[in-house]
Amino acid sequence: CKQVYGDISNLKDISYCVKEFKPDILINLAAYHYIPNCIKDPKRTIRINVNGTKNSLEAIYKYSPNTKFILTSSAAVYKPSIKKHTEKSLIKPVDIYGESKKRAEDVVEDYAKKFKIKYCIIRLFNVYGYGNNTPHLIPTIIDQIKNKKTISLGNTQTKRDYIYVDSVIGAFIEVINKFNKNNNQVFNVGGGYAKSAIDIVNIIEGR
Repeated sequence: CKQVYGDISNLKDISYCVKEFKPDILINLAAYHYIPNCIKDPKRTIRINVNGTKNSLEAIYKYSPNTKFILTSSAAVYKPSIKKHTEKSLIKPVDIYGESKKRAEDVVEDYAKKFKIKYCIIRLFNVYGYGNNTPHLIPTIIDQIKNKKTISLGNTQTKRDYIYVDSVIGAFIEVINKFNKNNNQVFNVGGGYAKSAIDIVNIIEGR
């Protein structure tokens, strides 16, 4: 495994990697995704999430046209709903992060039409597990339980779908193994159950 350090928003960096390796599949996991940071710096959000996707596809088109592409998108592209989202649910993001992922998906579909690039889009719901270095809900609750006598949270009633990181890895492997059958499709990847912040607290405390 060779690591190359670079910036996905720099076309030269991603072009070098694609030209050098000519990968069978390129998986774009790069994203600026912590919502407060995205709101504070919308230009960076677009540069990484949208332009980075475009650069990846441009590099494939120029240097490795047989490379298949997987975009890691988000359930944030959907209009909020109390019902379960399907891949056919209404696309209507409510923040800059969701909008950036919607635009990235549009870029993928545009390149696929113009240059016949095969792709899959994976819309992740709320991923949790090891390696999470941003203050999302679950690590925040765990940290407060460990280090404080009280738990302080925002809106505790909003419900989200959570999925463990190992299950996400399994979903990516499944998509990769069946790429030729599934190409040019969109897949939701979530746990299938809605949990509120209070539900999460109770689960962590073993109630």
